[in-house]
Amino acid sequence: MSELRKTYRIENPGRKLVCITQIDGCYVRGSSERCDYLAVVLEDCHAYFIELKGSEFRKAVRQILPTMHLLHDDLDQMDLSARIVLSKAPTPRLLNFPDYLNLLKVVRKRGGTMEYASGEFTERA
Repeated sequence: MSELRKTYRIENPGRKLVCITQIDGCYVRGSSERCDYLAVVLEDCHAYFIELKGSEFRKAVRQILPTMHLLHDDLDQMDLSARIVLSKAPTPRLLNFPDYLNLLKVVRKRGGTMEYASGEFTERA
């Protein structure tokens, strides 16, 4: 998945079944905030909420959180993780704002992780 020099990639050497869905404007329509993609590794029961964003780290977090809440029941038995790919890394002070801390709490509770990168992020399935 890529958008304006930001790329999220899943390496899948074990050839696991991975389903990737475009969320924003496709699976979920309307004016609410939502992330760009959802990648689900079925064998691992793990869902990754993915946002490709310029430099607006706060906005990326604010798009992932409501998407997680919206799809929470559909992904009830899965671990949930969040991935943000930015055009530039956030400053350390952005990592202390309440929505980010709430996102960390949600993913940890659901057995996942929150990670971000600048430019490109590669996940291993």
